[in-house]
Amino acid sequence: MNTYHRWFRFTAVFAVLVGCSSANAAPFVRLEVSAMVVEVVDNQNILGGQVSVGDTLSGIGQYDTQLVDSDNDASIGSYDGVDISKNFLQGTNNASGFFETTDFFDIRVENNFNGHDTVVLWASGNTTPSTLIVDGIDYVDLVITLEDEQGTVFADDSLPTTFDLSSFEKAELVLSGENGFSQQVLYSVTASITSINVTSVPEPSSFCILATLFVGILNPRLNSRLKTHKFRLTD
Repeated sequence: MNTYHRWFRFTAVFAVLVGCSSANAAPFVRLEVSAMVVEVVDNQNILGGQVSVGDTLSGIGQYDTQLVDSDNDASIGSYDGVDISKNFLQGTNNASGFFETTDFFDIRVENNFNGHDTVVLWASGNTTPSTLIVDGIDYVDLVITLEDEQGTVFADDSLPTTFDLSSFEKAELVLSGENGFSQQVLYSVTASITSINVTSVPEPSSFCILATLFVGILNPRLNSRLKTHKFRLTD
């Protein structure tokens, strides 16, 4: 392989690596949450006694840090996670109940709003087994609320990328089933969050995949062309 082709292949590989690095520079935030149930309201026994005070709930949440703020108020950030395959909440009580985001996912960030800093992650979906099939329940929501009563946690209303649980006086998770017409809550499970672990999750770029494949294909083609060229030279 001559110097020109070595340089060409090196440049192509380098360009792909730089491009992939740039494409992955905006990660998703992944939350791993644990919480202890402190209250269960279920007068119609919809949950069948499967969740009790003292139970541990665990779940994950994820959102794109590049979601667009749709609120013009400088102290309020309103973010709509349209793609629920990438922006969601999931949870379980490790027994028979499981929640999955199927309808929408929103985040609201309040920076020193009424003296408080607050972030609310709100997902609408369904449970397994389903509670949407229960007569009168139109919505099943899972909401995580973190509130700093001192208003010192957030510097602005942008999406947070880290969470220090000790900085929030209020940290709770609420699962509820509601009637859309009357706004009546037919059941609710409230849990106090005991731990939050945060990691960054890069998004695989389709460009990176295609470009890497291209370079992979390019190498044998270059080698084939070089061998042909050398063969002709020696003819």
